[in-house]
Amino acid sequence: LFTGKVLLHILCDGGQKQQGFCLKRGKGKWLKNKRELGKEYEAAVRRILEKRGYRILRENYRCPIGEIDLIARDGKTLVFVEVKYRSSKRCGLPEEAVSVGKQRRISRTARWYLMEQGYADEVICRFDVAAVSKDGVRIYQNAFDCQS
Repeated sequence: LFTGKVLLHILCDGGQKQQGFCLKRGKGKWLKNKRELGKEYEAAVRRILEKRGYRILRENYRCPIGEIDLIARDGKTLVFVEVKYRSSKRCGLPEEAVSVGKQRRISRTARWYLMEQGYADEVICRFDVAAVSKDGVRIYQNAFDCQS
C-alpha cells in the first residue's frame, strides 16, 4: 500500500514534536501518523471482510473495559475482529502481538458488548484476527476462544 520509513519524532503543524509514525507516499510527501495508519488498515480489512460477505455492525467499539476494532456478522455468527499491523518482522508477525492478555481484554469487551446490546446467551460468537503486513492481509477465523 505504502512505501515508507519509521520516524521517532515528527513535527506537527504547530512545530511541536510528537511521537508517532509517518509514511511516505509518492514524491516524498509525509502523510500518516500511527493512529491514521491504523484507521487506514482497519478500513482495508473492513473492505476485504465485506467482499467476503461479512456485514459490519460496528467499528472501533469502545467501552470501559477495552476496544474492539470491528464487530461483524458472518451469516448467523457474530464476529469480533482484532486488526494488527507490523511494518517489519523485527518485532514479530502482527498476529503474534495478540497475546493471551490481549485475548482476555477482547473477550471481556465482547461480553460487555453482548450485554449492552441485549444479545441472548445462545448467540454464536467468533474471534478473528486480521494480520496486516507488507506481505498483505491474513485473516485468521476463530483465531482464539473466549478467554475469562
